[in-house]
Amino acid sequence: MLTCCISWCSLFACNVFGRTRKVGCKAMVRLLLSEDGQSLDVVESDLDHSNHVISKEVYLHLPMQRRLDKAHKMQAETLLSVCGNVKLVQQHMQNVSGKVVLLKDIANISHKMKKQAMPNNLKSVLQQLEATGDSVVDVLVSEDNSFKGIFHQDLYMQSVFEAYPEVLLVGETFKLTGLQISAYLMLVIDGNGQSEVVALLLMADESRSTVSAAVEAFQHHNPAWLKTQTIITDNNFIERQVFTSLFPGLLIEHIAINQFLIMFFCHGTVEITGCCPWF
Repeated sequence: MLTCCISWCSLFACNVFGRTRKVGCKAMVRLLLSEDGQSLDVVESDLDHSNHVISKEVYLHLPMQRRLDKAHKMQAETLLSVCGNVKLVQQHMQNVSGKVVLLKDIANISHKMKKQAMPNNLKSVLQQLEATGDSVVDVLVSEDNSFKGIFHQDLYMQSVFEAYPEVLLVGETFKLTGLQISAYLMLVIDGNGQSEVVALLLMADESRSTVSAAVEAFQHHNPAWLKTQTIITDNNFIERQVFTSLFPGLLIEHIAINQFLIMFFCHGTVEITGCCPWF
């Protein structure tokens, strides 16, 4: 059996980013089982730690020494769940546990709590959306009944799109949910120059068939799409050809949506845009 210093590092074990405690310390103790099998005998040792600092402070800062036990960890989670100040939580946990607790330790606990609290059951999400009673929820599936996505729109979204269908903005994000799916947001600009979400599309992939099915669901529930004159998407939008084929003869611009909103807010008028006011 070979025991090494925690600061030992082989050529291939170094952290590629340079953030590591392993500095190549050669200190080690090699042990062998005795002939009678009752003890371990030291057969080789090197106790030279000259290339790094040895102190109690360094030892207490090691991850294994900072790790909180179950009871203290639950106490930290309770404090964080009521929006406790992270620095005060850090100080409190140091006082009650007697261990060194870093801010990143508290941040890791908080991140784990958020990840556990994040819903990842699509069935429960569908049940919650359908429970409202005033929304449209379509589940998109492939020919082999594999999940492809969800189309969601409530009555307010439908009414807003019906009033302002001339310009449709489409954006996508991967951070709106904790699942490995993309979220498409469809927006319009109301009479006050404010953006309004008119549909939400959650898609398992961005293939042409999936995006087409989602856009067709939007068209099915919104007959006012025939009045749409311009569609604006992000300049890195992948399946822009889907909108070109499903909205024939329309002007489709590919610009950064946030830039468009700024220009519309500063210069947009009824005369310039042709958008009708909603009364």
